[in-house]
Amino acid sequence: MPAIRTEPGSTLIPAAAPDLAAYDYVAGQLSGGKDSAVMQFLLMDAARAAGVEDRVWTFHASLGVLEWPAVVHRDLRYPSVGELAALQSLRSGVPTSRHVQVERTVADAVGEFVPDSLLAYIAAYGRFPRLGTRYCTKSFKESEVSKAFTQLFVKPSRPHCGGRCGS
Repeated sequence: MPAIRTEPGSTLIPAAAPDLAAYDYVAGQLSGGKDSAVMQFLLMDAARAAGVEDRVWTFHASLGVLEWPAVVHRDLRYPSVGELAALQSLRSGVPTSRHVQVERTVADAVGEFVPDSLLAYIAAYGRFPRLGTRYCTKSFKESEVSKAFTQLFVKPSRPHCGGRCGS
């Protein structure tokens, strides 16, 4: 196996970029902002070059009540953050059937799952999270996308992978 490149700017794979054709699924995570839009368009360019654009899915992890809602101003409707993420996905070439929006949920007093939000987290914590805490990135975004990805792709493939699938 070739040595893993570790110099600044390299990837943790034995090549300058991942071989997207080696993956069954390629997933982009969209926030609705400009950085994720650029990432998604670059990802789709790479997927097209590898001939695997049909394997690309996108995910948007909603922050619930703290996300910007759609707004109408002077008869113009501006989309919500979730709508922007879906539009970024569609404009990059991913069909709406391969765009997934997820939201963190928690069990309430009777065991029903209800939407959770950063605002509820702050109220339960008693104050805004500490400086340097990546409060919305891990718990409210990465973990939720990971759960959705597992439900969509990993669990259904377990019977076909001889126990070699992730959990």
